[in-house]
Amino acid sequence: MPLPTFNIQLTFNAPVTSRVLAPGRSEALLLINEPSPSQQRACGTPGDTVDAFGNCTIIGTGNADTEYDGSPGHPNVFQGMVAGPNSVVWLNVPVDLGGSATFSGEAALRFTNLRVDAAAIAAASFGPVLATLTTTGINSLPVLDNPQQTISQVQTGFVSSAETPTQCAPEATTLSGILGKKVSQVDLLASKGFPASFKPRTAAPFVDDNTSPPPVNQDVLGAVFTSETDFFNSSFPTMPGHGNLGLAGLADQGTRIAVRIANAPPGVTLYSPVVFAAPGACFGPGPVARRILTNANGSSPFTPVPGDAAGVAPLVEQGGVLTAVYEVLSACPQSLTVGNLDIPIFADAPSLGDATAIVGLAPFGVEPKTTALGPPPPPGNPPIPRFVLPTGPGLALTPLVCAP
Repeated sequence: MPLPTFNIQLTFNAPVTSRVLAPGRSEALLLINEPSPSQQRACGTPGDTVDAFGNCTIIGTGNADTEYDGSPGHPNVFQGMVAGPNSVVWLNVPVDLGGSATFSGEAALRFTNLRVDAAAIAAASFGPVLATLTTTGINSLPVLDNPQQTISQVQTGFVSSAETPTQCAPEATTLSGILGKKVSQVDLLASKGFPASFKPRTAAPFVDDNTSPPPVNQDVLGAVFTSETDFFNSSFPTMPGHGNLGLAGLADQGTRIAVRIANAPPGVTLYSPVVFAAPGACFGPGPVARRILTNANGSSPFTPVPGDAAGVAPLVEQGGVLTAVYEVLSACPQSLTVGNLDIPIFADAPSLGDATAIVGLAPFGVEPKTTALGPPPPPGNPPIPRFVLPTGPGLALTPLVCAP
C-alpha cells in the first residue's frame, strides 16, 4: 500500500532567498535516507506515480532501502514550495519510518539549498540562523532532536580599507610610459571576514585567469564544497510547473568584489589591474580574481575585461561612479589572510581631490532600491549570491605620485 504522506515545513528567522525555479517552486530540496549521486531521483521524473498536483506516490515494500532506491516509482528527492517570506514547505512527502539498513527505525531527512537574507540577522545582532521544523499529516512525524536547530551563524564576511602605498607597483612604470605622463597610486584592500569568505562559483578545477570553468556536480551528500554553489545535480529533469531542477543550488557567479569611486576630479582617468593573483602558500592553485564587465550592480555573466600592455584597464563610469568588479576564480578557504585583495588604483593625475571609494561584495540585490551607486537589479530572480551595498561616507583616497 502507499506510504503515508506528510507536509514538512521549515520556518526561518530571516527571509528565504533561495532561487525560485517556477512560480511557487523553490530550489530548496529534501532528500530522504542519504541517496548516493547515482541513486538520486527527483519526484516527478518520468516513470514515477504522480497525481494532478505533482505529488508522488511510493508503494511500500516494508524496506526503506528499496522504497527510496531511485528506481522508477521510488524517488528520494523532493522539491520545496514557497510558503511565505520566511518559510519553505514540502507537501505530501511519502515517508516510511520503518527504517533501513542504515537508518534503523527512522528516516533521515536532508534539506539542501537553503538560503536566507543574512543581512536581516546581521542588522539585529550577528546572531544564529534558526530553522524550525513542523509537520502535518495523518500523524505528525516524530522528530528525534529539537525541532528548532541552529543551521548557521552570521559573520562579518568582508572588511575594506584604503592605504597610501610606500612605493608604486610595477604596473605604474609601464602605464606611465603608455600615457606619456606621471601616474599616482592608491591601494584598496578587500579582506576576508572569515577564511572561506571568498569562493569560486563551483568546485570545478581552476582553468586559467580568463575562464570561469563549466559547473561540475556537487551531489555528494555531507561533502563540504567551498564554493558559492550548494547541492547541485545537473541530471535532474525539467518538469512543467516545477522548472529546471538541474539548476537547483547552482550559483550564478563566484564571490565578486566591487570597487566604486565617487567624486573623482573631472578629466581624471583611473585604472586597475585586470588580474589579481594573491601571493602566499595555499593548497592547489593560488587565489586568483579576474576583473569582469558587469552592470552597475555587479551582476552579468562572466566576461573578462581586456587589459593593456601594463595589464590594467580604465575604471568604467556607471551612473556618475567609476567602477571595477572582480570575480574570485580560485580561493584559499584555509587561510584568513591568503587571498585578500590589495587592489592598486592608478590615476593619470597627482591628486584625487575629494574622491572616495566604497568596496564591497557584489552583486547587490538583497534590498531592491536605487542607491547613490546605481539602480536596483531588474525584477525577477535576483542573482545568487547577492549582497547588500555598503553604506557610509566612503574611504578617503590619498595617492602616492609614482616616479617616472
